[in-house]
Amino acid sequence: MQSKQEIANYLKEQMQLKTFALPYDPDVIAELNLEKFELTKDGSIKFYHEEGTHDDRFWSVALAVYASRESEKPAFIPIRKR
Repeated sequence: MQSKQEIANYLKEQMQLKTFALPYDPDVIAELNLEKFELTKDGSIKFYHEEGTHDDRFWSVALAVYASRESEKPAFIPIRKR
C-alpha cells in the first residue's frame, strides 16, 4: 500500500507540471486548499484538516490522479493455451 505522503506528493507534482486539470468546482477547490500536514517527531508526515471540514474530496482526487500514473513495469498476464 502506498503512503499518503506519496499519493499527495504525486498530486502536487502533477498540478505543478500542469498535467492535471480539474473542472472548476468551488467546493472541491476549497477542500484541496484546506488539507494540512505536519512533520511528526519520528520524521513522518501527518495529514489533517480543521475540525468542521472534510478531506474526502481531497483524497478522492489524489487517489484518482495517483491511479492514473503509468506503472514502472507493465503488467504481464500470461495467456494459457487450452
